[in-house]
Amino acid sequence: QAAAVQSRRPQEASAAARSAREGRRATPEIMGKAAKAAAGKKKLPSAPLADKKKKAQKNPLFEKTPRNFRLGGDIQPKRDLTRFVRWPKYVRLQRMKKIMLMRLKMPPAINQFNM
Repeated sequence: QAAAVQSRRPQEASAAARSAREGRRATPEIMGKAAKAAAGKKKLPSAPLADKKKKAQKNPLFEKTPRNFRLGGDIQPKRDLTRFVRWPKYVRLQRMKKIMLMRLKMPPAINQFNM
């Protein structure tokens, strides 16, 4: 079984990926040309004249208070109740059929590991 699992695992293309998986630090001998170039570059400073987003100032005359949904308070927001609808029989049948066919494709002994 171990050989079957190893054959399914994708093979790493580079020595750097292999060393990272084993917990070793990538050395310059292992790293490729692109990785060496990226490691040598420094982070560039941000542009001095970049547009900085300004926060809109809040008007103290119109302060927003939290809504109160208790008795005599605000109206509750509309909720999505489609889950609790009594669906027509043909809709329920086609949904059950789809689930049944999916379960037949993969046996339960294998499907227990997909949760």
